Amino acid sequence: MANPTTGRREITLLQERSSGTFARVHLARATDSGGLSRIVAVKVLKERWNDTADIIARTRDEAQLLASLQHQNIVRVEAITEIDGLPAIIMEFVHGVDLSELLTSNEQLNRRIPPRAVYEIAEHIASALAAAWFKVPIGKSDPLRVVHRDIKPSNVMISTEGELRVLDFGTARFEDQSRIAQTEAFRFGSLKYMSPERREGARGDHGADIYSLGLLIIELLGGRIRQPLPVDAGSHDTAVLKLIDAIPDFGLPNSGWDNSLRETLNRLCSSDPDHRLDARQTVKLMRAFKEQAHGDCLVAFAEVSIAPIAAS
Repeated sequence: MANPTTGRREITLLQERSSGTFARVHLARATDSGGLSRIVAVKVLKERWNDTADIIARTRDEAQLLASLQHQNIVRVEAITEIDGLPAIIMEFVHGVDLSELLTSNEQLNRRIPPRAVYEIAEHIASALAAAWFKVPIGKSDPLRVVHRDIKPSNVMISTEGELRVLDFGTARFEDQSRIAQTEAFRFGSLKYMSPERREGARGDHGADIYSLGLLIIELLGGRIRQPLPVDAGSHDTAVLKLIDAIPDFGLPNSGWDNSLRETLNRLCSSDPDHRLDARQTVKLMRAFKEQAHGDCLVAFAEVSIAPIAAS
């Protein structure tokens, strides 16, 4: 594969790991001028978009955004470069699996994620969303108000050590005068996890990410969401109730805690954005559920279940 040199760093692409609408992600080796070598992930724009100014701009915006956010649950960006004339982002490599792979493996093995680990995963994702929306980056006077717009299982990685990273801010919307991309020619996001207001054409606000997180928590607890929920408010909220009621076990100590979780999930997935919780509230609630739930914590679960999948 290509060995492009960027500044004082040589990048050797080793293996394609995933492919999305706009880019491919490769496992790569980065070697600096002193000979120090380490494994990284490199996200390279697909050739078909290389003449699309807005998509190229979004690639650069994503790199700048990730560099600004600096949060333990958001994938870290190291540099932006070009590989064979295509814009590319050099990022930390997370050795593990994404939640989509984990859910597929669990379904095949008829296995569930321990409830305590589920709430810990939700806490970490909510923490990343809270930082994206509320945190004021160093050197800035205001928060960027980042809306990820594509929270889904394949955009959340769990490492073999139980660390979590939210990926793919290439579809994000945020407030920053330095951003390049402006056009709204594309509707970004995955329909199944998209909030009702976004499916009806709204750009989406912080509550849209919270909605996606709520559906993701339902799936992690064993709920099955086969297709997008109805957009009509009444039908939608009824469908959410059925999904929650179908979860076999919340892993909490008593009915009081169960009811609290039901109310939380209903609010996260409400058809009305104004009724949803925000990410900071969600962090506190998921932390409380985690402390009460039974089963392995995320680190212990990763050692037993993530590591074997990543090694296969």
